[in-house]
Amino acid sequence: MELSAGRFGWGAQSFIVVLFVLYAVVAVTARASDHLDSPATVANPQADIADVYAWPSPDGKRLNLVMTIQGHAFSDKIDYVIHLDSGRVFGHTTASTSIGCRFAAANEVQCNLGTSDSVSGDPTSPNGLEGQHRLVRVYAGLRDDPFYNNI
Repeated sequence: MELSAGRFGWGAQSFIVVLFVLYAVVAVTARASDHLDSPATVANPQADIADVYAWPSPDGKRLNLVMTIQGHAFSDKIDYVIHLDSGRVFGHTTASTSIGCRFAAANEVQCNLGTSDSVSGDPTSPNGLEGQHRLVRVYAGLRDDPFYNNI
Protein backbone atom coordinates (compact mmCIF):
# COMPACT_ATOMS: atom_id res chain seq x y z
CA MET A 1 0.00 0.00 0.00
CA GLU A 2 1.44 3.35 -1.00
CA LEU A 3 0.70 6.44 1.09
CA SER A 4 0.93 9.93 -0.27
CA ALA A 5 -0.18 13.30 0.99
CA GLY A 6 -2.33 13.79 -2.10
CA ARG A 7 -6.05 13.05 -1.91
CA PHE A 8 -6.52 12.22 1.79
CA GLY A 9 -3.84 14.24 3.57
CA TRP A 10 -1.58 12.95 6.34
CA GLY A 11 -4.35 12.86 8.98
CA ALA A 12 -6.46 10.40 6.98
CA GLN A 13 -3.41 8.36 6.04
CA SER A 14 -2.31 8.11 9.65
CA PHE A 15 -5.81 6.98 10.56
CA ILE A 16 -5.69 4.27 7.87
CA VAL A 17 -2.28 3.04 9.09
CA VAL A 18 -3.53 2.93 12.70
CA LEU A 19 -6.65 1.09 11.51
CA PHE A 20 -4.55 -1.56 9.74
CA VAL A 21 -2.32 -1.99 12.80
CA LEU A 22 -5.36 -2.39 15.06
CA TYR A 23 -6.86 -4.87 12.60
CA ALA A 24 -3.65 -6.91 12.64
CA VAL A 25 -3.64 -6.99 16.46
CA VAL A 26 -7.32 -7.94 16.69
CA ALA A 27 -7.03 -10.56 13.93
CA VAL A 28 -4.29 -12.30 15.91
CA THR A 29 -6.30 -12.33 19.18
CA ALA A 30 -9.85 -12.88 17.83
CA ARG A 31 -11.32 -16.35 18.24
CA ALA A 32 -14.35 -17.69 16.42
CA SER A 33 -14.11 -21.26 17.62
CA ASP A 34 -14.24 -23.00 20.98
CA HIS A 35 -11.64 -25.78 21.01
CA LEU A 36 -9.66 -24.92 24.12
CA ASP A 37 -12.16 -25.17 26.95
CA SER A 38 -12.13 -23.94 30.50
CA PRO A 39 -11.21 -26.35 33.32
CA ALA A 40 -14.88 -26.57 34.40
CA THR A 41 -15.98 -27.66 30.92
CA VAL A 42 -13.10 -30.10 30.55
CA ALA A 43 -14.15 -31.64 33.87
CA ASN A 44 -17.71 -32.22 32.55
CA PRO A 45 -17.57 -33.02 28.80
CA GLN A 46 -21.20 -34.20 28.86
CA ALA A 47 -22.21 -30.56 29.36
CA ASP A 48 -19.92 -29.20 26.63
CA ILE A 49 -21.96 -28.47 23.51
CA ALA A 50 -19.56 -28.85 20.60
CA ASP A 51 -21.69 -27.83 17.60
CA VAL A 52 -25.27 -26.94 16.70
CA TYR A 53 -26.52 -27.31 13.14
CA ALA A 54 -29.90 -26.23 11.74
CA TRP A 55 -31.38 -26.47 8.24
CA PRO A 56 -34.87 -26.65 6.74
CA SER A 57 -36.17 -29.68 4.88
CA PRO A 58 -36.33 -29.27 1.07
CA ASP A 59 -40.10 -28.66 1.24
CA GLY A 60 -39.62 -26.02 3.99
CA LYS A 61 -42.08 -27.77 6.33
CA ARG A 62 -39.58 -29.14 8.85
CA LEU A 63 -36.56 -27.83 10.69
CA ASN A 64 -33.68 -30.26 11.21
CA LEU A 65 -31.56 -29.62 14.31
CA VAL A 66 -28.38 -31.36 15.40
CA MET A 67 -26.53 -30.76 18.65
CA THR A 68 -23.25 -32.49 19.43
CA ILE A 69 -21.52 -32.77 22.78
CA GLN A 70 -17.89 -33.47 23.66
CA GLY A 71 -18.76 -36.32 26.04
CA HIS A 72 -19.25 -39.91 24.94
CA ALA A 73 -22.57 -40.21 26.79
CA PHE A 74 -25.42 -37.99 27.90
CA SER A 75 -25.78 -37.03 31.53
CA ASP A 76 -28.90 -37.77 33.57
CA LYS A 77 -28.28 -34.50 35.44
CA ILE A 78 -28.33 -32.14 32.44
CA ASP A 79 -31.24 -30.70 30.47
CA TYR A 80 -30.18 -30.46 26.82
CA VAL A 81 -32.20 -27.55 25.43
CA ILE A 82 -32.33 -25.67 22.13
CA HIS A 83 -34.25 -22.37 22.16
CA LEU A 84 -35.95 -21.39 18.92
CA ASP A 85 -37.29 -17.99 17.88
CA SER A 86 -39.06 -17.35 14.59
CA GLY A 87 -40.76 -14.62 12.63
CA ARG A 88 -41.66 -13.68 9.08
CA VAL A 89 -39.08 -10.87 8.96
CA PHE A 90 -35.40 -11.48 9.75
CA GLY A 91 -34.52 -10.05 13.15
CA HIS A 92 -38.15 -9.61 14.25
CA THR A 93 -39.22 -12.71 16.10
CA THR A 94 -42.86 -13.28 16.95
CA ALA A 95 -42.77 -16.82 18.38
CA SER A 96 -40.47 -18.67 20.75
CA THR A 97 -40.30 -22.28 21.84
CA SER A 98 -37.78 -24.70 23.28
CA ILE A 99 -36.90 -28.29 22.61
CA GLY A 100 -35.63 -29.89 25.78
CA CYS A 101 -34.42 -33.42 26.40
CA ARG A 102 -33.38 -35.27 29.52
CA PHE A 103 -31.73 -38.69 29.50
CA ALA A 104 -32.41 -41.20 32.27
CA ALA A 105 -29.96 -43.51 30.44
CA ALA A 106 -28.35 -43.75 26.99
CA ASN A 107 -31.46 -45.55 25.73
CA GLU A 108 -34.11 -43.63 27.67
CA VAL A 109 -34.97 -40.02 26.81
CA GLN A 110 -37.85 -37.63 27.51
CA CYS A 111 -38.11 -34.65 25.12
CA ASN A 112 -40.61 -31.82 24.93
CA LEU A 113 -41.27 -29.41 22.08
CA GLY A 114 -42.54 -26.59 24.27
CA THR A 115 -46.08 -27.62 25.22
CA SER A 116 -46.93 -28.74 21.66
CA ASP A 117 -45.50 -32.25 21.59
CA SER A 118 -43.46 -34.74 23.59
CA VAL A 119 -41.65 -38.00 23.01
CA SER A 120 -40.07 -40.60 25.27
CA GLY A 121 -38.32 -43.93 24.86
CA ASP A 122 -35.20 -45.33 23.23
CA PRO A 123 -33.75 -42.68 20.86
CA THR A 124 -31.00 -44.90 19.42
CA SER A 125 -32.99 -46.30 16.48
CA PRO A 126 -31.81 -44.74 13.18
CA ASN A 127 -35.46 -43.83 12.46
CA GLY A 128 -35.67 -41.94 15.74
CA LEU A 129 -38.66 -41.52 18.03
CA GLU A 130 -41.70 -39.63 16.80
CA GLY A 131 -43.68 -37.38 19.11
CA GLN A 132 -47.30 -37.98 20.09
CA HIS A 133 -48.49 -35.25 17.68
CA ARG A 134 -45.85 -36.00 15.04
CA LEU A 135 -44.31 -32.53 15.46
CA VAL A 136 -40.94 -33.76 16.72
CA ARG A 137 -38.61 -36.68 15.98
CA VAL A 138 -35.61 -37.45 18.16
CA TYR A 139 -32.52 -39.52 17.47
CA ALA A 140 -29.64 -39.64 19.93
CA GLY A 141 -26.58 -41.82 19.68
CA LEU A 142 -22.85 -41.95 19.21
CA ARG A 143 -21.44 -40.90 15.85
CA ASP A 144 -17.94 -40.27 14.59
CA ASP A 145 -17.21 -36.61 13.95
CA PRO A 146 -15.14 -36.25 10.77
CA PHE A 147 -13.82 -32.89 11.98
CA TYR A 148 -10.11 -32.96 12.73
CA ASN A 149 -8.40 -30.15 14.61
CA ASN A 150 -4.70 -30.58 15.27
CA ILE A 151 -4.11 -28.25 18.21
